[in-house]
Parts: sequence; structure tokens; C-alpha cells
Amino acid sequence: MFTFLESYDVQETRRLSREEGRKEGREEGREEGREEGRGEGRGEGEKSAQRIAIRNMLKQNLAPDTMSQFLGIPAEEVKRLLNELE
Repeated sequence: MFTFLESYDVQETRRLSREEGRKEGREEGREEGREEGRGEGRGEGEKSAQRIAIRNMLKQNLAPDTMSQFLGIPAEEVKRLLNELE
């Protein structure tokens, strides 16, 4: 049979284990959020660079197909980005 102190120790150990598990879970969630945010930021940065390049190529009167070749993206994507610039 457990004494009062032994019972308290078991309960305290369980409580500490739960707290530690929650702490680890929160940290994992934060790290996943950071990684996701970095990925989204990179994607937005790439799109921004493409828009700038397209704007500059447009000033040089380059055709969308030529822009597509320079940027290495599909012509449809170039046309979509051109529509965003208008």
C-alpha cells in the first residue's frame, strides 16, 4: 500500500511528465511554424524578384515567351504576373 508521501510523489511525477510533454509539444509547434514561415517568405521573395524582372523586361519590350525562357517559368505564369502588374 502507498503511503501518503509515496502517493504524492507518484502524482507529482505524473504532473511533471505532463508539463514536460506540453513544453516539448509547444516547442515542436513553434519550430514547425518557423519553418513554414521561412518557406512562405522564400516563396514570396522569389515571386517579388520575378515581378521586378518582368517589369524590367516589359520596359525592354520583350515578349512573354522570351521572359519565360529567361526566368525559367511557364509562359502562363509570366502572363499571370503581367496581369498582376497592370
